[in-house]
Amino acid sequence: MLYDPIQQLNDSGTTALAGNARFGYHTMPDEFLEHYAAAEEYLEAHRDGRNQIHLNAKQQLEVEPMANKAIGFLAWGGADQVITEHLQPALAELLDQVRADRKTAARYAMQESPSINMLEEDEDVRAAIVRLHSLVPRYGALRASWEICRRRAMRETADPLQLLSPLAEVGNLPDLFSDWEKARHGAAPWPWHSHVLHIKLGWLLDNGGKIWLPTCAQQDEAYHRYHPQAMTSRPRVA
Repeated sequence: MLYDPIQQLNDSGTTALAGNARFGYHTMPDEFLEHYAAAEEYLEAHRDGRNQIHLNAKQQLEVEPMANKAIGFLAWGGADQVITEHLQPALAELLDQVRADRKTAARYAMQESPSINMLEEDEDVRAAIVRLHSLVPRYGALRASWEICRRRAMRETADPLQLLSPLAEVGNLPDLFSDWEKARHGAAPWPWHSHVLHIKLGWLLDNGGKIWLPTCAQQDEAYHRYHPQAMTSRPRVA
């Protein structure tokens, strides 16, 4: 079976990571970007007049090591580096912007939908409101890139909910909301009472929520903090 570099780059999340970096949602290590650019440049050189890339067997063999270097960057220990040195700082910057925009937007920061009254406000207020209502792509891209990195690291956390755990988004959620596990299963309402992202993030920030993109080890630490029995109940290894 011939190697399909485009599919491999897409399926591994490598293309998505590079794309999110190019959109400015977060940075990526130079080494990763260089490997990806080399593979991309080779592939683009073989794009035909119909905007399709065609490679023969020899060309597929030539591009394979280029693509594998980009794909393998995360599997070779780069996943945690991307999370701690690139994704986490990008999230911190985003949350700082949310704090500033909520302060500027004032009462409008608590509204789920824009209103006609907002048009009468000063330009800085309108700009803050627009950013608050445009958080989903940027926040979503950060969490998507984080999920790719965690999957490519090929390590499972002690948290049985893995990447879907509420603790994977808010590290101290049990300190803020005692019914968090019931809410996770739909048996209790979340305290922010809204599906709008800036309302949810605002509630968490106002109440000291630790919004994060944890490594596997960091999520393990959070899980064991609130589930100490999970450590003591482990079977002993002879």
